[in-house]
Amino acid sequence: MTIDFIKDKINNECRDYDIIVLKGFSSDLILSLGSYYSLLDDYVIENGKIVLENINEHKLMMSIITYSDSNPSICTIESFIKMCIQIPGLDILKKGICVLDNNMLNLYPNPTNSEIPDFDSSDFVFRDL
Repeated sequence: MTIDFIKDKINNECRDYDIIVLKGFSSDLILSLGSYYSLLDDYVIENGKIVLENINEHKLMMSIITYSDSNPSICTIESFIKMCIQIPGLDILKKGICVLDNNMLNLYPNPTNSEIPDFDSSDFVFRDL
C-alpha cells in the first residue's frame, strides 16, 4: 500500500473529518504520513514499534481538543482506544473522527512491543449467555 494511495483515501473519503484514526497500518507508514498530517501521538512509536506503555490518553485528548488546523490530524488506533476508555463519550472532543481501517490483510504483524493473546486459541473459551 503506497503512501499516495492512503493520502488519497484521507483527502477524499475522510475530507470532512478533523481526526483520522489509523487502524492496521505499520508504524513506518504512520510516521511517513506524519510528514503530511499532524501525527498527534508520535511519541508512542519507538524503534518501529508502538510502545503501549507510552500512550498518554490525557495528552492525546488535549491534542485533539486543541487541534485547529484546517488539515486533518492522525493518530494510532491503540492510542485512540486507550483514550476512549477514559472519557464518557466522543462528543466531549467536538471533532469529527474517521477510522481508516487497513483491510488489505486478514492478519498483520503485531505493531506493538507487547504480547497480544491469541483469542482464537483453545486457551480462550467463549460461551453464549
